[in-house]
Amino acid sequence: MNVDNILVTGGDGFIGSNLIRELLKDNYKVSTTSRKPLEETSLRDLRGRIDFHKLDLTNENHVTKLIKKVNPNVIIHLASIINKKNDPSSLNDSMKNIQMSLNIYNSSLKLENLHIIINFGTAEEYSNNISPLTENQIGIAVSPYSLSKIQINKLSTYFHKIHNLPVVTLRPFLVYGENQSPTMIIPYIITQGLKNNQIKTTPGEQTRDFIYVKDLTSAIIRVIEIPKKELLGETINICSSKEITVREVIEKIKQLTNSNSKINFNIPYRKNEAMRFFGSNEKAKKLLKWEPSYPIEEGLKRTVNWYKNNMDSWKN
Repeated sequence: MNVDNILVTGGDGFIGSNLIRELLKDNYKVSTTSRKPLEETSLRDLRGRIDFHKLDLTNENHVTKLIKKVNPNVIIHLASIINKKNDPSSLNDSMKNIQMSLNIYNSSLKLENLHIIINFGTAEEYSNNISPLTENQIGIAVSPYSLSKIQINKLSTYFHKIHNLPVVTLRPFLVYGENQSPTMIIPYIITQGLKNNQIKTTPGEQTRDFIYVKDLTSAIIRVIEIPKKELLGETINICSSKEITVREVIEKIKQLTNSNSKINFNIPYRKNEAMRFFGSNEKAKKLLKWEPSYPIEEGLKRTVNWYKNNMDSWKN
């Protein structure tokens, strides 16, 4: 299948910036969007190698013009507003996520050479279901963000079944890796450990399913490369299918960073915190012929080394 033009929305985010660099290695032509100017993004060093567009994806007219101009074979829709505050005003962000997807889907119906749209969900959609979590389990929204992702999944199914739009949804679990915001759990522990600062966390008995970003990008590229018919309309977990306690992750990172940080395990668990949370990747193995290549020990080692070598990008 000839794929000569890929559009990645939200390409300046953690997953998007890692993905674009992998796509360029494979000599794909890449267009991308951001709400920021190029020079304010992590993609600024790729000037001249990517087709960059600063625009607001909630604006239907802007999206229509973008899709017509780029005329992509593949759309990878990563752009999203992540708001996990549970107050009524935050629901506005949820509606913006839905509007962005709706604009992309409506505009894509006019494309003649579109092979596939890769939509992204979140493991948060599963809420407190029983692990291992499978794609047919129906969750309850626990934040405006997960609410939007649940609704976008239904929107994707509608556009596929009613309008024959070639869309597939990937549902990644807890992604970590190079160039992730230190507000997320693994980079927070790494950066605090490297600075020998106190690490504040829960008792860490809860298990989670962490997936290294290069494993996620390999799954995305796999979707681009394989025959599409059996994928269209599907939702597929991208996960390790292995559970590990948060405490174990902290201990591994402390060892890798050779840190003297004191660890405070006294933060209370969140209300209704899931104590066991890990996914099944059987569907990904079957449909994508994909499974993770990086054990958590290797992924953490690579991530820690990146932060050690890029101190100026996070230290302040």
